[in-house]
Amino acid sequence: MRAEEVSKKINVEKIAVFSDEISAVGMDSEFAAELRELVDTLVPAEKFKGYLAINDEYVVFKRDGRKYILAVVEEERVKWCLRKFEEVLNGG
Repeated sequence: MRAEEVSKKINVEKIAVFSDEISAVGMDSEFAAELRELVDTLVPAEKFKGYLAINDEYVVFKRDGRKYILAVVEEERVKWCLRKFEEVLNGG
């Protein structure tokens, strides 16, 4: 699934989807890769979901095996975004 498709499904302007390559909307691929590296360093696990507050922005992330997605959202959309990630990544 590409970032453009996920962005439209969950109405998020800054999102990245990782598979064999990086697909990003609203951020460049290099920045997305840096965010992923930060999350992977802080949460070294095969499966996880959560968020980080970084400079008044919230990075929401979910990883389930090979499926990996992260987005930058406003504080009030963090929990909503995590639920939407579940739906999108589980084919809902």
